[in-house]
Amino acid sequence: MPNPDGVNGYYNGEVPPDDVLQAELLQYAKERIPLKRRLERLESPPLCYHISFTKLKELNKKFNIPTSRKPPPLPLATALICDKISGDVQKRNGPNEILKMIASEGKYIIPRAMTRTIMAQNDPLGFDVRYRAARAPIPRGVLTTRGLNHEGSADGHEKFSSLALQMGPVGFGIYAFREKLSGRMLHGACVPNARKGSTVAHVYLDMVSVHGKIFRQLTVDHGSETGDMKTFAPDLDDTEWPAFVPLQSTRNICIENLWARWLKTYGRNLQAAILEGKVNRLFHALDELDVNLFQWIWPKIAQRKLDEFQQYWNCHRIRKQKRKELPSGTTPLDIYATPHDYGYDDLGIVVDQGVVDHLRRQLSVSREEAFQFVNDEFNAAAEEVYAELGKPELVPERGWRIFANMRARLAQMHDDSL
Repeated sequence: MPNPDGVNGYYNGEVPPDDVLQAELLQYAKERIPLKRRLERLESPPLCYHISFTKLKELNKKFNIPTSRKPPPLPLATALICDKISGDVQKRNGPNEILKMIASEGKYIIPRAMTRTIMAQNDPLGFDVRYRAARAPIPRGVLTTRGLNHEGSADGHEKFSSLALQMGPVGFGIYAFREKLSGRMLHGACVPNARKGSTVAHVYLDMVSVHGKIFRQLTVDHGSETGDMKTFAPDLDDTEWPAFVPLQSTRNICIENLWARWLKTYGRNLQAAILEGKVNRLFHALDELDVNLFQWIWPKIAQRKLDEFQQYWNCHRIRKQKRKELPSGTTPLDIYATPHDYGYDDLGIVVDQGVVDHLRRQLSVSREEAFQFVNDEFNAAAEEVYAELGKPELVPERGWRIFANMRARLAQMHDDSL
């Protein structure tokens, strides 16, 4: 019987706009999740779009979604991999990390075998360095949780503080939050002082503003910087499950593991790039101009690398572990987006933005003051000079070159004003 409407009797859901669908499919490619799992993600809210494997492949082809079955040409793949190798001065990233970093950028996906072959041909020393640098992991038990956003971990990272860099008064801290069930890094920020309570509280409120929820339990270390953040804990029954749990730093496994991964993939290379200024005498700790310019440039570079790490980490696939009680075999973003598919509910407590704004006003310093690395006068001058230079890309490899160019112009402006 003719069917003039073209309806086949099965409702596939509302077809998303092309731009929305393309962005969603590209995100799946960044996470490198299997086709079956991609279909399940499409069927979940908010898209609720039901299609077959054949249709999914057609859409991937239509939107030119990258796939490991169609890797870039060998010269291009070699250039991409060598670019990542050149940025890994500590030689800590193996083929798995390199291919994940490239995939998380959303342009190309290179098979592991191809990645390893290219790395072996262009950086054979790296394999030997990684093997010799391997250390036994910290002993730990099985992690458990009741649901998504039931428990989160937070901690500061001080490998870039003034004490760690030993470059005079310059340095900065990092503070981050990680959700336990999915392993997703929810938020990370470079701050002038990660040991200051009001600053950490502002970072926490930034995280709440982005995600609109708080954890039922927040696990931190015993540092004094968590005091203001503790006052924001939900008023729950502590006898059932405490809302705020301070632990010894080495026992706060979830976030400590994240810092280890950060150092391995991006952190140590960033630290080495910063220390070049001390080794090569590009920076003078007693010069006020050098100090201010360091505090203006390098936290921006560090924040950019931290954002790249967050994207890489949330898109990387967790290896399948039979003895692990929490979900594995997929990506943190996949688990966070669809916890019901893994037998868990979202237990996060929804927080209105008005409440977040009210809590901010109760802190002793404003957000602008808490995140201020240099004074307003220097910041305005640095922004002007940076614009004159054409706003060069702030990456670790070019950090000290940009520093030298900006310093020369700022010194000239200072002399002209006398």
